[in-house]
Amino acid sequence: MFLLAVFFGTLPTGPLYVAFPLAVALRSKGASISNIVIFLSAWACIKIPQELVELQFLGIEFMAARLILTIIFVALMGIFIEKLIEWTDNRQIGISRG
Repeated sequence: MFLLAVFFGTLPTGPLYVAFPLAVALRSKGASISNIVIFLSAWACIKIPQELVELQFLGIEFMAARLILTIIFVALMGIFIEKLIEWTDNRQIGISRG
């Protein structure tokens, strides 16, 4: 699912605010928080036209390095945020019981 989130986040070229209603729809369909964060981050950071411009002006090495590092950190951020939300939800449940 991670790769699908990255793939679908890279396709559109519109502004980021267009992605938020799509993210809400994905969440209502059962998508995980990490996949939604990955989708939104990919939408903001990875665009096919942007990659082509980087390739043309900065070279294949730069483009590949930035793309790989961006995908790695987007995935880590998605996992971290999902774990953080789970932790805060569990903490709130503990506080409300105490």
